[in-house]
Amino acid sequence: MTVHRRDGGGTPFGDWLRQNPRLDSVQHLIAATDVDFLIHKYTPRQERREVDKSYLDLLMLVEVKTFFAEPSYSQRDTLSVIEQLLRLATVKGNRRRTIKINETRIEHLSKSKIRSIRWYGVHLLQLSGDSPANSATILWDKKKISEHHLTSILCLDFDPDYPTRRIDTRRHHRRPAVTLPLFEAAS
Repeated sequence: MTVHRRDGGGTPFGDWLRQNPRLDSVQHLIAATDVDFLIHKYTPRQERREVDKSYLDLLMLVEVKTFFAEPSYSQRDTLSVIEQLLRLATVKGNRRRTIKINETRIEHLSKSKIRSIRWYGVHLLQLSGDSPANSATILWDKKKISEHHLTSILCLDFDPDYPTRRIDTRRHHRRPAVTLPLFEAAS
């Protein structure tokens, strides 16, 4: 069967999945891993109705391990596959690409608007305690950070890949100028 949770913090579905012999991880080559937190910095709906299209949704996945636990082999493998798949789709060279998806918020369904998303990766947060408030040491992708800095990263104010670098979502390319004729041609 699938490995049982060590912390006893499972859900009824998770318990069922782990006890179901038809979902045995070794026999059926299935790795079941929960996703701790998807952090989504979304754009406000009212701003999406305005003319400016430069707003971006930012998204990352955070795996949290308390008491300095390490992800299991199968969890590291699964998270690595997710990370590589999404990075391949969203990064070109060293630059993150903005991906355009259809707007799915209810009030926009009939208007077929586009939403711009930028992926910021899968990250490991390790705490010496069971929360940042009671942890003497906080590690973000194996680098020591403060609780205050963690908050800034989770707000997606700082780049999760480079925690000392602020995220800048401004457009850096000039939009092409629209050239209007000064006068109409005589007919």
